[in-house]
Amino acid sequence: MNNKGKDKILMKKNKAQTYLDLAGVLIIALDKNGEISLINKKGCEVFGYLEEELIGKQWFNTCLPPRFSEPVYEAFKKLLNGDLEPIEFYENPIITKNGEERLIAWHNSLVYDEKGKIIGTLTSGEDITERKMTEQKLKESEQQYRTTINALGDPIHVIDKNYKIILTNEALTKWVRNLNLNTDLIGKTPKEAWPFLPDLIMEEYRSIFNSGNPIITVESTPLGNREITTETRKIPIFNEDKVIQIITVLRDITENKEAEQKLKNSEENYRVLAEQLAAEKERLSVTLHSIGDGVITTDRDGTVVFVNKVAENITGFKQVEAKGKPIDEIFRVVSEESGKEIEPITRILSTESIVSLSEPMILTSKNGEKFIINDSGAPIRDKESKIIGVVLVFRDITEQKRIETELFKNQRIESIGMLAGGIAHDFNNILTSIMGNFSLIKLDLEKNSNNYKFLLDAESGVNQATGLAHQLLTFSKGGEPIKEKEIIEKVIEESAKFSIRGSGIDLKIIKRNQDDLWSVNIDKSQIGQVIQNLVINAIQATESKSTITIEVTNISMKINNKHSLIPGNYVKVDVIDTGCGISAESLPKIFDLYYSTKINGSGLGLPICHSIISKHGGIITVDSKMNEGSIFTFFVPAEKDIIVPIINKSELLLDTNEEFHNFNILILEDEAVVIKIMDSMLNRFNFKRRFTKDGLETYNEYKKSLESGTPFDVVILDLTIPGGMGGEETMKKLLELDPSVTAIVTSGYAIGKILSNYQEYGFKGVLVKPYTVKEFVEAIRELLK
Repeated sequence: MNNKGKDKILMKKNKAQTYLDLAGVLIIALDKNGEISLINKKGCEVFGYLEEELIGKQWFNTCLPPRFSEPVYEAFKKLLNGDLEPIEFYENPIITKNGEERLIAWHNSLVYDEKGKIIGTLTSGEDITERKMTEQKLKESEQQYRTTINALGDPIHVIDKNYKIILTNEALTKWVRNLNLNTDLIGKTPKEAWPFLPDLIMEEYRSIFNSGNPIITVESTPLGNREITTETRKIPIFNEDKVIQIITVLRDITENKEAEQKLKNSEENYRVLAEQLAAEKERLSVTLHSIGDGVITTDRDGTVVFVNKVAENITGFKQVEAKGKPIDEIFRVVSEESGKEIEPITRILSTESIVSLSEPMILTSKNGEKFIINDSGAPIRDKESKIIGVVLVFRDITEQKRIETELFKNQRIESIGMLAGGIAHDFNNILTSIMGNFSLIKLDLEKNSNNYKFLLDAESGVNQATGLAHQLLTFSKGGEPIKEKEIIEKVIEESAKFSIRGSGIDLKIIKRNQDDLWSVNIDKSQIGQVIQNLVINAIQATESKSTITIEVTNISMKINNKHSLIPGNYVKVDVIDTGCGISAESLPKIFDLYYSTKINGSGLGLPICHSIISKHGGIITVDSKMNEGSIFTFFVPAEKDIIVPIINKSELLLDTNEEFHNFNILILEDEAVVIKIMDSMLNRFNFKRRFTKDGLETYNEYKKSLESGTPFDVVILDLTIPGGMGGEETMKKLLELDPSVTAIVTSGYAIGKILSNYQEYGFKGVLVKPYTVKEFVEAIRELLK
C-alpha cells in the first residue's frame, strides 16, 4: 500500500476515535483474551486512567472489583465460545484507578470478524452511581414523608397528577370505616372512592394543579339518617415551581357545628379568627413537610413566627425566644466562600418563588458556634394566593463537609504514602548494595587502618539513611515492628543527638536512679523515629540556648494502674522541654490524625508516634501547660532480668576463613544491584548459589533439586517481585511441595505482618534490607546449624 493509502486509513481511524471521544457514554472494546483494545475519552475519565495505561491491560483484573473478576471472566469466555447468550443490558460495578467503586449501566454487543467468528465485545456504559444514590435518597425521603403523614391525627390522602389516590394514612382508614364507607382507595379518584362527593370536587383539584393555590372548604354530606360536616383542606405540594401532588386534610367538625353557629353571631370575630387560623395552618402544613430539617417561618415583614426543634438546636434559640424577633437576629448566615452576609428572606420576597441557596453557608448560633448549612425557602400564600410570610428550610451539613475534607486528606495521604513506600523499597535495595560492599571491603582491611575508619564513617551515614527509609515505610502504613532485644538508652542517644544537631539547644539524657536499664523488645528504627519526632517537636516549641531533657526509668506496673497498662515491667521515657506549651483546648486532640498546632504542620508526626508505641504494646501521653513547657511520656514493655550488651553489629567479627562450599543456596531476587552484592557475599564464603527472578522459576528450580535428590539447603525469598510471584505466594507453594523447606524472608518494604511474624508463614529466618555481610552470612549459618 502506498503512503497515500496509509494516510487515508490513519485519517479514518483518527476520525472514528474522534467520534468515540465525542460520545456521551463510555465505550470499551475487549479482544478475545479480555484485553482492552479500545477505550474512548469518556471511559478514561470514568476509570481515572490515561488511555495508554489501559490499552492492552486485562479488563477483569484491572477494572473490576476483585469479587467480580473471576465470575465475569468465566461468563466472558462462555460468551465468546457461544455457550452463553449475550445480555444486552445489565448493571455492574467497576473500580477506578484510585480504588473507588462506580456503578455502570452496560449495553453489550459482540464483535465478529469477516467470517462471522466472535473476536471480542464492544460495550457502552453510563455511570449511574449518583443516580442510584439519588434514587435511594428519594426512597428514604418518601418513607419519611409516608411515616410523617401516617403519624398525623387528621384523615389525610394524597393524589397525583392523574387525580389518583396514591397515599392514605391510618386516621383516614379508621374514619371511613367508622362511617361504613369504602376503604379500598389506592388507585382511585376521590369521586370514584366516594360517589356522593359533588362533581365540583374534581374541578377544584384541576384548579389547584393549574394555579398552585390551596382550597379550603366546609361541606355537609347526608349519610343515611345522619349528616356529617367536614372541613377539607386541599394543599398543593410543589417540586420547584410545579405542583406535583395535592394533599387533602379532612376534619370531621360535625360536633362543632353548634359552636360554629354561635360564632357566626359575631361575623367579624369569626372572620378574623378564621383568617388567623388559616394562616397558622398554612405555615404548619409546610412545616410538616420539612420534619428532619431546620424550619423557620416568618411573616411578610421578616418577623419570626415558628421555629421547629431542629432549628432550635442549630440556631440556639428556643421557640419562645425566637418568636417575634427579626429573622436576621435568629438566622445569621454568611457565604462560606466569600464571607458576605446573605438575606434569604429578601431574595424570596423579591422573586415571589421558591429559592434554593445551593452554596454552603456559615450559620452562627446564639452561643457563637459555627454550622455549615444548605438552605432553601419559599413564600407562604393565603387562600387568595397573597404572600403572607416565608418558610426557610435548612440542613446542618457540617459533619458531611468534615467527612468530605477527611476523605480528601485520606486520599491525598494515601497517595503520598504509596509514593513514600515505593521510594523506601527502592532506596533499601540501593542501601543493601552499598552496605554490603562496605562490609565486604572491611573483611580485608586492618581495623586500625585509615581506610577502615573511613568505611566506619561511611557505614554510619548508611545507617542514618536506613533510618530515613524506615520512617518512609512507617509513613506509608507499613512498618509492622520487627522486634529485637535492645537497650533503649542507645537508641535514644543516637536518635536524639541526630535530631538536635545544629539547633543550638542542649540535650540531657538521664537514667533516673537506675544502674542498668532493662532490655526491651523493640523495632530499633521505629522507636528511633518516635524519639526523633518528639525531640523535633520540642525543638520547635523551645527557644535556642534552652535544654531538652530525656529521662529514662525502669518501672513496674501493678493491677489497676492509672495508665491502664497490662501489669508488668516497662521502661518509661520522658521527653521534657520548657517551651511554649500546648493549650488545654488542643491537648485532647494532639494525637488525632491531621491535627496540628503549627501553621504549616501536617498533623502526622504524633499520630505516627502513637501508632508505633501502640504496636509495641505500650502507651504515649502528654502533659503540658501554656508558657511552661511539655512532657511527652511513653512506656514500652521490658524484660527485667535480661540485659542485652550494646554492640555495634557492623563491628562484629566474622570468620573470613570459614567456607560453605558444601551448601547450596536458592535465591529469589529481581533487583540487579542486590543480586550482584548477594552473589559477592556468597562467593566470598564459597556457597553454591542459584538466582531466580520470579517465584514460579524459584518453585521449578526447587522442585528439580528435590527430584534429583540434592535439595537446596536454604531458600532466600524476596517478598516484593513487581509483575511476578513474590515471596509469600512462593513460600506457600514450596511448603506444599516440601513441608520441611528451610527459607529466609527478606524485603526492603516491611508492610503487613509477614516480616514481624515470619514463623507463622513457614519461614525460619528474616533479613531486613539493607544488611551487612555479617548479618547475611549469620542468618544462613543459623539455619545450617
